[in-house]
Amino acid sequence: MTIIAIEGLPSAAPAEDSWPFENLGGDTALGLRVDEIFARQLDTGFAGEVRGLVTDPATGLAGKDPEAALARIAGTLPLLAELKDRYLGQAQGPRQKALLEPLIDRRLDRAGGDLGRIAAQATSALDDRSVAERLADLRQDASLSWHDPAHLRLLGRTTVDELRYQGERKGWDAGRTDSAVRTGLSDLYAGAVEAAIVQNPERAATLYDHARDVIQPERQAAVERRIERAREERRVTEIVGGLGDMPDDPARRPDLDDYQVRAVEATPPDASPEVRAQVTRMARIEHARADRAWQAARGRAATGALDWLGENPAAPLMAMPTELRDGLSPEQTKALDRTAMNGGRVVTDRDLYDTLDDQAVRNPEEFTSLDLTQYRLSLADSDYDRLTKLQQALSEGKSDPAFERHRLGRLFLEEGLRTANLDPNGEEARTARQQLDRLLGAFESVEGKPPTMADIRGLVDDVLPRTEGDPNIVRVLGDDPVEALPQEVEAENALDGGEPRIAYVDDGSGEVGEFFDPQHIILAQAGGGGARGGGGGHVPPPPRSSATPGQQPAPGIGHNRPPLIPGLPQAIENYRRWFSPSSQPSGTQPIPDTAGAAAAAEQRPSTQSLSDWLDERAQLAKRDEYVGPDGIDTAVGIKLDPRVGEPASGRDYLPANENHRKGIRGEYGLANDIARHFPDHTVIDFGRKAGQRGPDVISVDRNGGIHFWDSKWRGSDTSIGPSSRAHQTPRSLCGALEHAEITVYAAMKSGRLSPEASARALENLVSRNVTIVTVGTGSARNGVVERIAGDKRAVVYPERRP
Repeated sequence: MTIIAIEGLPSAAPAEDSWPFENLGGDTALGLRVDEIFARQLDTGFAGEVRGLVTDPATGLAGKDPEAALARIAGTLPLLAELKDRYLGQAQGPRQKALLEPLIDRRLDRAGGDLGRIAAQATSALDDRSVAERLADLRQDASLSWHDPAHLRLLGRTTVDELRYQGERKGWDAGRTDSAVRTGLSDLYAGAVEAAIVQNPERAATLYDHARDVIQPERQAAVERRIERAREERRVTEIVGGLGDMPDDPARRPDLDDYQVRAVEATPPDASPEVRAQVTRMARIEHARADRAWQAARGRAATGALDWLGENPAAPLMAMPTELRDGLSPEQTKALDRTAMNGGRVVTDRDLYDTLDDQAVRNPEEFTSLDLTQYRLSLADSDYDRLTKLQQALSEGKSDPAFERHRLGRLFLEEGLRTANLDPNGEEARTARQQLDRLLGAFESVEGKPPTMADIRGLVDDVLPRTEGDPNIVRVLGDDPVEALPQEVEAENALDGGEPRIAYVDDGSGEVGEFFDPQHIILAQAGGGGARGGGGGHVPPPPRSSATPGQQPAPGIGHNRPPLIPGLPQAIENYRRWFSPSSQPSGTQPIPDTAGAAAAAEQRPSTQSLSDWLDERAQLAKRDEYVGPDGIDTAVGIKLDPRVGEPASGRDYLPANENHRKGIRGEYGLANDIARHFPDHTVIDFGRKAGQRGPDVISVDRNGGIHFWDSKWRGSDTSIGPSSRAHQTPRSLCGALEHAEITVYAAMKSGRLSPEASARALENLVSRNVTIVTVGTGSARNGVVERIAGDKRAVVYPERRP
């Protein structure tokens, strides 16, 4: 019996009978049928092996890299011929062979066609690859030879020839060939111009003018933007470059105003608003860099002077090397003298220590940016070590339980000082802070356990100055019901020349009441309640003024208040003149306290104040929705009022984080509410991407007043109070003012703001006259209104209760 070889199976030993159908030979129908069956079986096996060599994507030439496929085609033909001979040799008898051979030939003809197709595809792919590599090499040569016009023309002709020859080989029509040539030339010259922009924007512009006609329109726009941006950057670099040359002066710390003045002087009059904004930003950066360098230099000088004192205890101070003495600031020189008089022992400057400690409590970011070595001559070893360890812990984001207890104690103490109407910078407050520090430091060693929050509050109560029975206290109870003043005291005359109350807020500035109503004032006289109790007793009338010559009239309400910080009464008067609503005749519409450029054409002022709006907003369930048919659909599902314009991040912006999406919805809703209730405001910026710092919404009223609106989105019922107000730190406020300046310029350039309103808005930004409105969104309610005028800040809503 003859064995039919099957690839992959072991060969079996032949049986004694070599072919079981030998007796079926001849031309019988059964013999013919048997030969056909075995011929088809052999053909099937042959077809499988041909596929494995040619078309199988895993093992055949069709799945190979074009270069590898071309290399193996020549060796595949002998393999196919050998495969044919092997299968024909397995045929039994002439008739089976005659039946099998035509089948195998048809398979080989099909395989030959597949090989030709694979060879053509591989050749075309290799040709495209070689052309692409050739064009990339030409573009690289052009980017390096942008300054040589003759060589650029040669590279252009080579590119054209290469692409036309490729079109001929691939059989392209004339239109497709021309399109490929235009694209290749555009990429070549655009790449050369872009390379020139980096080195010389002006020569790049000249080259672009010559090559503009061969650069495609969409590429032209990108190149022109890059040229303009490069010109602005070079101009800014030239302007700001001189700022870094300011010499190091130990007697004068770098001042931001100096840098800004020099930057303005160096800015050409024809500079664009964008260039001016970039110069302002770079001036701030250069000042920050110079300030860090100045602090580091003073730190090295202080450390060197202290080391010299330790190494030369008996030497006179004048023997100190000149380079050490000259590197000290005037304050460090005084501290060095004190240290020398103490025999080389550093004594802590308590004022400085309290300032640094207070900065660590209130503004840890600024505290961590300080170089504490500059204060080495004014801080004893223990105090210096404590501050440096605290600074390191804050920088690393670690929690220090001792500092957290200290911070709580300071905050509780400041709250008590405000309640007692005591100057937080006065001698009594300083003494109270020192006593609290000593008590907190000794508590654990005495009590055997760290102090709890109740313990800290008890210590604060112990160190607070006692003010019970002090007749010189004015209590303002806000909206609480109080006993009316006696009829003998005429409110309209009692306030002549008076000023509203001052309550110190967390940042040390004064808070001014929005309205100063005489019926909310009680004089805490003897027997009428102490400073902490709130005067509930009857206040005897002051003596009436007499007509007797020489007799002075009775003092008015508030005449005996504690002394105010110098300069603050004038600031209060400014607040009253700038921000408070004017008195109106009974029954008339009050003058709105906001106005803006958006309503200038409509002559339609706002109909309610910010405080009324915040009170009303807390009661509205659908306060953020715009239901008009002309609303702007956004990806986050909030329809925008057309008056607010496009959000900065685009209407299709959809943050990946759900919390960020909720925040964006709150900002969009707040912008809608501003447009609805304050039609005389123009919203010039809102809806920026998550993570970008600055106000959530910026609006300008028709008088050029700047309003920063901050959305506080909360998922649960939460009341937004003064502690949550926006931009509390100087750094945050400066960043908001800087961003607003850029935004106003952009709004003026786009025509959204008139030049007059823009000029007034920019003047307000320079003078730091802004209003910050922090608003609860989502499930949050209420809000805070804070006025800023120069360096003075005041929360005007809600009115603080004593």
